[in-house]
Amino acid sequence: MLILTCPAQLQRLEGALRRSLPLTLPVYGAVMNINRGNPAGLEVVVDAWPEFAWIRRCRVGSLTPAHVDLLNKTWRYGGNARSRQYLEELLRLFPNLCLRDGAGQPLSWALTDPFGAGTHGYTLPAHRRSGYMWTVMVLAARRAQARGFPAFGYTATWNQAMQRLQEELGHQRLPGLCSYILHNPSLKQA
Repeated sequence: MLILTCPAQLQRLEGALRRSLPLTLPVYGAVMNINRGNPAGLEVVVDAWPEFAWIRRCRVGSLTPAHVDLLNKTWRYGGNARSRQYLEELLRLFPNLCLRDGAGQPLSWALTDPFGAGTHGYTLPAHRRSGYMWTVMVLAARRAQARGFPAFGYTATWNQAMQRLQEELGHQRLPGLCSYILHNPSLKQA
């Protein structure tokens, strides 16, 4: 392992990471800070130079109705036939975004609900604290805005981690609480 200290090498690394955005965002941000004064006193360690390796751990994709059981199991409000139908309808009718591992299995995702809001953002426990939800939220917001939709979502009051992430991304908290009852006549009675 080598510690990069040469400004030219660090600039080259920043350029290589920029070409692989958004999947390199956490590392890219750190290298940018290092190249701009290094306020946190970080060091860059690479496996080799100049032919360093960056292991792509995931791909961007979408969920399909075949993933509905996974979503129903992981959703705090899921686990029953009605929630399964609701999630399946979201998957069929509205945009979603998913990061998948090398085998194509979902790691982290966010759905869109009938109101155009981001909902059911989730990262599998074994993959948390890897920047996956950050990447999902940034990509989902860009895609929503490209379609002319605002980027917004609902977050449960108990979900402090998601609230912190949204604030880090510059989302504004609306005052008060939002409560609503979703009535969808197209769902069959369970």
